[in-house]
Amino acid sequence: VLSHPYTTIGKTLSAEATVKGLRQGKGLKLEFWVENPSGKSERQATTEIKELLAGEEARYTAEFTPKEIGFYTVFAYLYDGWQRIGYKTNYIYVQK
Repeated sequence: VLSHPYTTIGKTLSAEATVKGLRQGKGLKLEFWVENPSGKSERQATTEIKELLAGEEARYTAEFTPKEIGFYTVFAYLYDGWQRIGYKTNYIYVQK
């Protein structure tokens, strides 16, 4: 997440994922999900990854606006077709 680990309700946050090609490939998909303090998970964005060459990097972002107080978990999932091949998580605490 491109912010301080603490924020306030109503402030839009940006999450970023950098995908690096290990070999030439295509057909990858990146999904950003957010789990709010009450336990509900919501998909924020789905992006088809452009074809990457070995060693090439691409950055992708998604935004969300917290609406309740507590801990949020932000997930970035990388898929090759239907198979998940990587993920990262980050945590944000939202206060008044």
